[in-house]
Amino acid sequence: MKNSNKMIKTSMILIVLGLFICGAAFFMISFDLTKLSTVSFRTETFEINDDFTDINIHTQIEDIILLPSDDGKCSVVCTLAENAAAEASVNGDCLIIETDGSKRRNWFLNISSQDSGIRVYLPDTEYKNLSVKTDTGDTEIPKDFIFETAIIEANTGDTDYSASVSNGLCIKTNTGDVSLSGLNTGSAEITLTTGDITLSSVTGGDITLGTSTGEIELDDSVFSGDMRIKTGSGDITFDKCDAANMYISTGTGDIEGSFLSDKKFNAKTKTGDVEIPASSDGGICEISSSTGDINIKIEKTR
Repeated sequence: MKNSNKMIKTSMILIVLGLFICGAAFFMISFDLTKLSTVSFRTETFEINDDFTDINIHTQIEDIILLPSDDGKCSVVCTLAENAAAEASVNGDCLIIETDGSKRRNWFLNISSQDSGIRVYLPDTEYKNLSVKTDTGDTEIPKDFIFETAIIEANTGDTDYSASVSNGLCIKTNTGDVSLSGLNTGSAEITLTTGDITLSSVTGGDITLGTSTGEIELDDSVFSGDMRIKTGSGDITFDKCDAANMYISTGTGDIEGSFLSDKKFNAKTKTGDVEIPASSDGGICEISSSTGDINIKIEKTR
């Protein structure tokens, strides 16, 4: 028993001593974790002189952002790990940007360090096709641009998308959140394995949203075609949204919010309460939840 007590006391002393040493080390570097980074970064700029209508970007760990050009010229500015390589050129009508050999960052040592990134400065506002593929990185597409089609695929990373799409928008992510705001799209399909989906002031034709684990939230978004939304686990909420026909389901979670027009409701839940308007007009609205409440209201605009 005495030996056990001694071992416990010794362990506690070592833990306190370790915390003191860590605290002293952080104090010595003014709590700036970038000073612990073992990765060096460099900046490489590509000036693009040829015309193009399509954009194809394929990166490893770099964040991607499209920006309007101030001087009417196209340039690609890459902030890369020292041993990473990047290429940017026009092949036919397509601007191709690729990175390779990016050094994986240690999560702790580089949690506050400089991030790898690709900034693409575009001279025009309208392009045909946008394709983005990233292994681990965030993607930001602002409202300054219009595409005919846009496809974004990410293994791990968030997507912030605001550019309008005349035909189809497709975003697929294994792990990461997707946010759409202030855009119009012919059709849209957003598919996640783990992550939240948020739409704000989005209009379009057909819309399909799905996530296995995560919440889906729509605000002030109206679609002229069918809306299909499904989560395996997560709440689905609406605020002044609508579509011609609506098909909404979740395995575990609540479904609630407000629509802008009457619907022919068919709502059911195995475990939970159901509150829907007494309406038999309008388009189809099928709502189901295995475990969760359903609460929908109609807020017609004048």
